[in-house]
Amino acid sequence: RDLSALLPRSITGDKLPQHVSLEGLQDVCFQADGGTRAFFLPARFEDEMWLWVVRMPHGPSARFQVINIHTIAELNFQHPLGRVRHPCLLSFDQEFDRQPHLRLLRELLCGIFSRSESKEKPQGWFRTVVSFFHADNRIWIRAHNLHTDENDEDQDVLLERGPRLVLTPQRVVSSVLDGAVLWRGNGG
Repeated sequence: RDLSALLPRSITGDKLPQHVSLEGLQDVCFQADGGTRAFFLPARFEDEMWLWVVRMPHGPSARFQVINIHTIAELNFQHPLGRVRHPCLLSFDQEFDRQPHLRLLRELLCGIFSRSESKEKPQGWFRTVVSFFHADNRIWIRAHNLHTDENDEDQDVLLERGPRLVLTPQRVVSSVLDGAVLWRGNGG
């Protein structure tokens, strides 16, 4: 639920069957986003968690192993959390410009965490910043909110809102959840 609060368009619901068909995934994605993107967490294994970021209907797709996730309750943040209703500012470190597979991952992640231009006009201001860092062959994701300083109303401060997420990119494939391997990481 913490992750879905960061996404501008999302639905949560029942688990999909273990062998979900492409059509079944497209049906769920259409309800949330008109069928163009998916942030998919298949819960198949007890000891490891995977995340798929998919561009519908033809791909590409990226699979990540979720190394670590810290919920907002677990981090005990004091400021309120609500669904992101304003555009998010997405911040990627310079490493995402240096490596071809990271450029592709940046485009896929931008599609998930940003609002669709065709449906909503940007409001020109941001209250949430989602940052992506690449270090140790992992992607570290942090979310912050812009708050007015209690001591100085003219000054805004950036406070971490959570959740925290660490992902290891495993592979990028050309289609939806399958297809030719475009890039493979360690263990992918």
